[in-house]
Amino acid sequence: SFVDKYGYKPTPIRVATGSVGSLGKTASSVILVDKDNPIDCLSLPQLDAIYSKTRKLGYKDVRTWGDLGAKGDWASRPIHLYGLKPVNGIEQYFKVVAMDGGEYKDNIQFVKGKGFTHAFTVAAEDMASHPGGLTYALMANVTPNVKVLKLSTKEGGTCYEPNVENVYSHKYPFSRYVYIYINKAPGKPLPPKVKEFLKLVLSKEGQQVVADERVFIPLQPEVVQEELRKLE
Repeated sequence: SFVDKYGYKPTPIRVATGSVGSLGKTASSVILVDKDNPIDCLSLPQLDAIYSKTRKLGYKDVRTWGDLGAKGDWASRPIHLYGLKPVNGIEQYFKVVAMDGGEYKDNIQFVKGKGFTHAFTVAAEDMASHPGGLTYALMANVTPNVKVLKLSTKEGGTCYEPNVENVYSHKYPFSRYVYIYINKAPGKPLPPKVKEFLKLVLSKEGQQVVADERVFIPLQPEVVQEELRKLE
């Protein structure tokens, strides 16, 4: 590994904000439920309690939609969980953000498809016969029978939908960054060509290229400054 060879970790440099829904790119995850589900927003502690045995974020155990505040016929309806069989990049990111790296429950239906992105569409379509369903997915997997939930970082916090504004500001909990990892030895300067390339990527011109490509989102100015300081 890199650490075994060099004795230190590579340095991550944020070069763009992840996309809202581009397939095959670093994109924000979303939470899908049946379109008639009365719940409109979930917190990360609630998601943790839905998916994990360990409940590291401190919420009570959740098994039914009533446990999340749903009334009427939905109160006793079990939550039918979908997910990808570990290990997968999207699954791992969900596990870190929503579960603090905890342990999954045993009742998750692991879905398969023509590639992992199609698997989420399989899950969304399957909710037609399992209206109590819930899955993490991508925007590209939204089908007519499901809706996208808003999310909050903490219980009682502001709920944010996964749009460009909220992903750019990182107010949406599953917002992501795109990284370039560099070999920067502690206490030593970067090779000039590497430094100049990264400064170009982080410049106004470089970030405009990111915007013009319409896949990823530029970085916030304060994030750019943080990353530039890492190059010194």
